[in-house]
Amino acid sequence: MKNNLELAKYLLKISKKAYKFAEKQKLVVKDKKAHDLVTSYDFNIEKFLIKKLNADYPNVKIVSEEYNATVEAKGTYFAVDPIDGTVNFSNNLPDFGVQIAYVENNEILASVIYMPKCGDYIAGKNCGAYKNGKRIFINTKPLDHSLIELITPNSKSINNTVEEIKNNVMDIRRYGASCRIYTYLAESKLGARIDYGKYNVWDNYPGILLANEASCVTKEENNWLVTASSEENLNKIFEIINSKIK
Repeated sequence: MKNNLELAKYLLKISKKAYKFAEKQKLVVKDKKAHDLVTSYDFNIEKFLIKKLNADYPNVKIVSEEYNATVEAKGTYFAVDPIDGTVNFSNNLPDFGVQIAYVENNEILASVIYMPKCGDYIAGKNCGAYKNGKRIFINTKPLDHSLIELITPNSKSINNTVEEIKNNVMDIRRYGASCRIYTYLAESKLGARIDYGKYNVWDNYPGILLANEASCVTKEENNWLVTASSEENLNKIFEIINSKIK
């Protein structure tokens, strides 16, 4: 196995090849479920990546959105999201990307977020976060001067928590793609991503490593998954959350 950063570079290389492969095929867009879409790009990119990863790393399982969603995300595996932000992609918005994370013994070690319209992002555990080959670091702002992404269901059990979080930040933004959220975190354009409930590893793991290698911090507790620009902001968010738990 390559070292963490070299593996991330490899993942970027095959992500670009997979996207170019999909571009040569006819684009087909279908309904996946209510308020969600799936495209031929999703299937073609994922097929390409599965074939390549299986050839180069035959002993590593793959957890992926379209073909391997039921594979247990545990131990050592690649997490693959062929098009994160499919609805954005289908509506000609630039906020979409190919995402892959390599997880070894339940630890995220390498990741790529390839956003064809926005840039290349890679990260290696203890090796840093990079955009278009240049290392990136965050500049921390206080929580009340930060824009955040807040992803929660409409649930009475957490509505008070959600309102209190909103009262303690500058404002809320919605981008419709985890790749955009985490890259903005790593580039100091957002101060936190706050997520409640069950999530998919292919949505979050590539970006979590990128953000953390740019000096963000992540904590998961009581069904809340939070990545914030500083330990202080992370602690403030969980103070709010825990104060509302009955």
